[in-house]
Amino acid sequence: MIPPGYLYKHVADRPEWLTAAHVADVYSFSGCVSKPFADYVDYVDYWKYNGYWLFNSPHEITELANAASISLEGLKLFYYEACTTNAGFGVRAVRRMCG
Repeated sequence: MIPPGYLYKHVADRPEWLTAAHVADVYSFSGCVSKPFADYVDYVDYWKYNGYWLFNSPHEITELANAASISLEGLKLFYYEACTTNAGFGVRAVRRMCG
């Protein structure tokens, strides 16, 4: 397993256009529906992210959020794991952590 890193994200309610009635929340890796905290600041300027555009520790995110005056309140901390396959690189598992 490859440990790409951590990211605080907003967990979105199921959008109306998603017709899967059994889905209540969207825990997406991308920012299309569930926006990451970084959607609120251009964190590229801080050069704290790693080669996967994630962070190596929750502490790095907290430092950046404090420096940029971003509240992490209401956001969930995610730790991502990935694996390589014959088809290439892909996210295999996402685990929500306390946060």
